Amino acid sequence: MGYFSVEEGYSYFTSKQLEDKEGIAVAEVMAEVNMSQSSKYLFTAIDGYAVEIEAADMEKGILYTSENGEINVFFAGLPKNTHIKGLLSIEAVEVE
Repeated sequence: MGYFSVEEGYSYFTSKQLEDKEGIAVAEVMAEVNMSQSSKYLFTAIDGYAVEIEAADMEKGILYTSENGEINVFFAGLPKNTHIKGLLSIEAVEVE
């Protein structure tokens, strides 16, 4: 288990632009906290909404802070229901 502050991440990781959003790459964060050994990940929002994302799609994702201060996740090219507002946690679902 690892804990990560996106605000601290902005100063540690290189910023990445996806469509109209700017943040830090999900794949880089996962590698840094040794969570890159899974085939699927569960992203859960503070309201309980959760979605599983394939490991192959991590390269398409960014973590970013919205205008109201929430941590969000956006995956370029994936359906809108994979975008998480108010991210609470990321868990490895199927560890290889």
